[in-house]
Amino acid sequence: MSAELVGMSFAVTPGEACYLPVAHNYPGAPAQLNRDAVLTALRPWFEDENQSKVGHHLKYDAHILANHGVSLRGMAYDTMLE
Repeated sequence: MSAELVGMSFAVTPGEACYLPVAHNYPGAPAQLNRDAVLTALRPWFEDENQSKVGHHLKYDAHILANHGVSLRGMAYDTMLE
């Protein structure tokens, strides 16, 4: 439960996705976005219970986000529970 957030993946439209790298630290790692700035920008969406979130292993993701002061709300479906 002490894992650090290193990136986030999002898919909103079928066949389209994006990845936000925020804390990869290894030789040759690509440029990273500022994790605090990304979390600040996404916090209103993460914490809005009226915005449904579907994902794989959302329970784990909620713990990792909580490590960074973000409360994941609006979890509608977790495919890990299938």
